[in-house]
This record gives sequence, structure tokens and C-alpha cells, in this order.
Amino acid sequence: MVYPVFLSSLTSRLRDELGEDIRSEIYWRAGGGKLVYVDDVVNTRIPSVDEHLLVADELLERIREAKLFLCLLAGESHGSSLEVADTHCRVSFFEIELFAAALFRKQIVVLRHKDFRPAPALSQLLQILDFAFPSWSGLPSLGTRDLVEQAVRVAEELISPTRNTLRETLISGAKRMAEALYIGRARRSMSLQFFEGRTINAASAPSQLVVDHILNSPATEENYQQRLSRSWLAIRELNTRPIAEMEPWQLERLERVLKGWDSAGGWYGLHADMPMGCLAALNSIHAIRKRRAEMADLPKDVPVYPASALASAKYNIAKHLYLPHHRRARLVEALRDVNLALQDQSEPAFGPLTVRSNIQRRLGHVVDATKDLEAALDDVKKVSIRQDVIGATMVELGFTYVFTLRLRQAVSVCEEGIERLRDEGTQTQLARMLRKTAVVYALNGMPRKARAAREEARQRAERARAFDQLR
Repeated sequence: MVYPVFLSSLTSRLRDELGEDIRSEIYWRAGGGKLVYVDDVVNTRIPSVDEHLLVADELLERIREAKLFLCLLAGESHGSSLEVADTHCRVSFFEIELFAAALFRKQIVVLRHKDFRPAPALSQLLQILDFAFPSWSGLPSLGTRDLVEQAVRVAEELISPTRNTLRETLISGAKRMAEALYIGRARRSMSLQFFEGRTINAASAPSQLVVDHILNSPATEENYQQRLSRSWLAIRELNTRPIAEMEPWQLERLERVLKGWDSAGGWYGLHADMPMGCLAALNSIHAIRKRRAEMADLPKDVPVYPASALASAKYNIAKHLYLPHHRRARLVEALRDVNLALQDQSEPAFGPLTVRSNIQRRLGHVVDATKDLEAALDDVKKVSIRQDVIGATMVELGFTYVFTLRLRQAVSVCEEGIERLRDEGTQTQLARMLRKTAVVYALNGMPRKARAAREEARQRAERARAFDQLR
């Protein structure tokens, strides 16, 4: 059953000291148990230690399904912490819920109890997430009964019929958000850091055991929602001091975790100028590498400036900007970065060439885009024997052929690329390339093949929680 509202709260003090179980009351009063998801009512369980991450995964999925995230602030502590590798980590179940609401960009309503006095750890967490959550200090202070009544009213108002404006109908929520964040943040600062560079103080040092357990976990290989939640645990474990004060092992692990965040976030769709986005993660990687270079700890073959990855992130943001002059400005920035990557020659050329081709195509330079991809395909065949890499490059080339009206050639190149991907490619790689192949089929007057490719792409993306490919 899908619940339209997810209730997240710190209300244990009200229950323990005053005997008022307001979570259960809200569950039954708002929609009679069919409107609001309350975990301890729907699932009467006491998870064992080895089930903590599975419970966190279920909470994330419930929040993703919901339309509204309703948060009640009525306690002081940070909540019950998760255990990872038989060790209490810094993240609580309540924090996982806040993280998910921010990550999924949900509609968020926060209500504050009159006795809410957050402990330092919770206060710092709310500050880090203030880009998604309203400042609690400015919220009205509500008594217990008023808190319940307001929560029920908010939940029930969600099911009232509403009409979208013409702008909301024509422009997706993701594009509206990306544009607003670009205007509000990117034009003021081109180097937005992850968490905006803020940290959460901790009494104890980061646990290398917890971080390494998360980094080496194979269970999340192709579930990008889980990969992001696990990365959050590792980032929070490490994020207790500024980059300039971290030890070498912490810098190395944080860079690895942020690279994983960028990879999973790209497939998940975190393409905006926001503190939890791919671009922010890469800007922080740049800062980490500068610090590692100062400490003579950065490998010689690793560039300080991750130009190719930054170009890709800026390109992906540009795709979501609907004002032409903003989109072009971001594409020009991306083009500058990818040219730096090609000059640096710190990685095989086919990667940056593929990124540059996509940028050129978006800028309308379709001939240059085609030349870049033809060069990329020649290069990848020389330096790689991986069929998935060759196949993906072939589909990119076939898709680009459409823009120079080489329609039949586009079909044959895409089909050969897809066959190579079926042999070795991941779910998400194949989903992305099937979407592009579907466009090629449609433009060649092959509607059945186009529909079949789109449907297969949708199913594969859904299984991997690669929501960037569900369009």
C-alpha cells in the first residue's frame, strides 16, 4: 500500500513522559490509517542489529513513494542510531528520514512543539539541511493538542483537488527547481561545496571500520537509492572537521565516498546547484585533492582538478535549465572544463570526447559533435576490450548521426552497440542507451521497436532505482 504522507517525528518524550502517543493518533485520525505512513504503527517490530540497514532502505522507499513529508519536532536528541559493522554510527533513523526527504526533493511541512530544544548534534544537522527544510526557530510553537490538529489538517489537505498552473504543466518540477537553484546559488558561487562545506562536531574520531564496511559493501552495486543512503552514512561518519584538518586516511576515504555519491547521484538525477548534488560533491573532491597535494599524498596520475567529471556534471545541470541564456552559459562552462581534461591527458580520451560531443550537440554544433564521437570510438577500440564501453560509445555515435540526417546508419550503429551492451553492460547503462536507441527507431519510422526499447529501458531503470532514466 502506498501512503501519500510520511510522518517523521521526534516525539518519544511526549509518549514516555506524558503518555501521549501522537504518532498513532495522527495515523488513525488522518485518513483512517490509509493516508499517513507511521512506521511504528504499520510495522510493529524491533529490528536486530543486522536489520538496521534493511529498515533504513524501507524508510527511504516509503518516503520516495509519498507526496508529502510531514516532520514533527518535539524532542531533543538525535534519535536512535543505526549500527553498521557492529558499531553505532553517527546517523540515526530520524536523520535518514530527513536525508531522504531532502534527497528526493519532497514537499516538506515541519511543525514544532513548544518544548522543542534540539541538542547540538541535531541542531547542526538541521542547519546542514536548511536548503530543504525551513528554519525551526522561526516556526510557531504549538502545544501537543494543536500539534496533532495541525498535523491532521496538513495531511488531509493533501488529498484536496488542486489545479496546476500552465507553467507547472509545461515545465517539470525538476527543471523549475534546477533553474531556481541556478539563479539563487550558481550565479553567486561557482564552487558550491558538499553540505556547503559545513561539518557536524563529534566527541569521537571517525570510525574507519564503519567507513570501510560501507565502501566495500557489494549489496548496493546497482541500486542507486541504496548506494546514496550508504554513502550518506560514510560521509556523516567522516564529516566531523573541515577538510584542512582531516588526516590523510580520512581525505582518501572521503574522496572515494564522494566519487561514489557523484556516480550514484548522476543516475539518480541529482543535477542541480544544491548542497547534495553531483556538482557540489565534485567541488569538494577538488578541495580534497588540493589538500592531498599539499600533503604530498595525491597520486601523480590523479589531476587536482577533476575537469572531465565537472564538465559532465555541468552539462547535466544545463539540460535541466529551461531559460536558454542560462543553459548556454552552463554549457560553455562545461566545454571549458572538458577541453582542460583533453589537454591534461590524465585519462583515456574517449571519455572526455564523449562528454564534449554531448555538449557540442546541445550547443548546436552537430558536425563537431559527430567528429568527436567518431574519434572517441576509434580511441576506445584501441585502449579497451570491454564490450560495454565500446557498445555505449557506439550508441552515442548512432544517436548523434540522427542530427546529421544519417538515419539508417544511426539504426545499424545503435543496434550493434546495444548487442555489445547486452553481453557486458549494467542495467543502467543499457537503460540509458535503449532510451537513445528508441529515439533513433522513432525517427526512422519504427514505432514498435521504439516502444519496445522505451519499455525495456523503463523496467531496467526502475529496478536499479536509476530515476534519471525514467523520463
